[in-house]
Amino acid sequence: MNQKQLLDMGFQGQAYTWKGRRAEGVLIQERLDRGLINSTWQEEDRKRYLALSNLKLTGLLIQNVEK
Repeated sequence: MNQKQLLDMGFQGQAYTWKGRRAEGVLIQERLDRGLINSTWQEEDRKRYLALSNLKLTGLLIQNVEK
């Protein structure tokens, strides 16, 4: 990552993108996605998390539109 000057794109909104339960009923929540971007993409802020209810996964929309 450092050699290629890539950055973790971070997130907005919910900290977890997946949830589930163990056999014992224990709740598990995890952030499963990780996007890497360069500084140009970071400045443009092209990412949006989609609010999806009743699903185990949260969607991520990345817009590639030049301004």
